[in-house]
Amino acid sequence: MTYSAKSIASTLVKLSTEHKLWISNLKLQKLLYFSWLEYYRRTNGEHLFDDEIQAWKYGPVVPSVYYDYWCNAANTLFVPKRTEETVDDKTQEFLLDMLRKYNNKSVGYMIELSHKTNPWANNYEIRAKNPIPMKDMEEEASHSSI
Repeated sequence: MTYSAKSIASTLVKLSTEHKLWISNLKLQKLLYFSWLEYYRRTNGEHLFDDEIQAWKYGPVVPSVYYDYWCNAANTLFVPKRTEETVDDKTQEFLLDMLRKYNNKSVGYMIELSHKTNPWANNYEIRAKNPIPMKDMEEEASHSSI
């Protein structure tokens, strides 16, 4: 099932606080990106969400989510934004796995890792916020194991 990026983000924030796997807005953005790629791989082609992802200086960003949490700056996110959708248990388990996978990874590491991926590298331009085409995401997920 495809959700909104806001619902996935809200669930990630909720799970991070419940399991003491602390994240900031910047780490949330990288988690959304890497979760999208991993979900596509694990489900043989299903999208976790279809919201636009853009190539920003510090890696891929989902603007609709970024601006929900931007006021937290680099601080830990404790309060998820309310959404209309409820993410199913199986997807929540997947998201918890992703939180655990990247728990001990620094934001700097995650930024560097995202910069090594083609969707970001092929679409990033200085001082631009170019959209990353879904076909680029799908191709990366099909050929990469990040």
